[in-house]
Amino acid sequence: MTAVFNVVLPVALIVLIGYIAGRKISFDLGSLSKLSLYVLAPALSFNSMYKAQLGAGDAIRIFLAFGLSTAFLIVIARGIGTVTGQNDAGKRSLIATTIFPNVGNFGLSLSLFALGEAGLERGMVTYAAGALLTFGLGPALVSGQGLRRGFVTTVRLPMIWAMVAGVAFRAAGIDLPKGVGSSVDLLAGATIPLLLILLGLQISQSRITVERSDWIATTLRLGVGPIAAYVAGRIVGLDPLALKVLVLQCCTPTAVNALLVTAEFGGDARKAARIVVLTSLVSLATVPIVLWLLGI
Repeated sequence: MTAVFNVVLPVALIVLIGYIAGRKISFDLGSLSKLSLYVLAPALSFNSMYKAQLGAGDAIRIFLAFGLSTAFLIVIARGIGTVTGQNDAGKRSLIATTIFPNVGNFGLSLSLFALGEAGLERGMVTYAAGALLTFGLGPALVSGQGLRRGFVTTVRLPMIWAMVAGVAFRAAGIDLPKGVGSSVDLLAGATIPLLLILLGLQISQSRITVERSDWIATTLRLGVGPIAAYVAGRIVGLDPLALKVLVLQCCTPTAVNALLVTAEFGGDARKAARIVVLTSLVSLATVPIVLWLLGI
């Protein structure tokens, strides 16, 4: 119960505020998403890496574990898509909604609220891995082509270069001027609340109509996802804190990016949209269970 109040409730309340605001006020979600992607998220990325105490070896292991868990999920999703007789578009959507957890809006918030700044540092590594997968490998996985295009999209993301800059500044021992550091702190602090509000706004603009196959995708994302992360983390040899962060990040609902990739590169976009909303709602019940199992 403590985990619900200390971790899930703050997240749920901010998402609820976004949802209510979205029902009452008309927002330009495209502009808000761009503000998050191109301004606030890079500030958080830079700040987290600049102040991080995480070693390069630990970061690489988190990257590897996330990649391995994703590989597990791809195999499982493809197999279930075949067994359940889904068409090609349905299979592509099932893969996309299974392998793209919401490591940004939801995952970073969980990492921070549940495990503090050390958890957030490790969560940022998973966030970067998720971005690379979504925009780098996502198009190829969903459409069977487009790897080069996805890679170009990835390297253009300011978040990636902000992380690199943060690591470089820390390694070089460069001290930011006080005014600059304070500005970065303010921008970084605004990132997670806006991400959660955005999630609420996105839910408010979606209609909920659930089909049976949507529950299969939801079970894969919220049930199999954290199990795959745990197994991958143990195989790679993550330390206990990094393992908890990875599982938390991978127990999150389907990211909106899954819808973007599906709509752009092939698949059933309406199905993907339904699963984004359904997993977001169901996760409010499943995340406390994962927290309890992790001993948080």
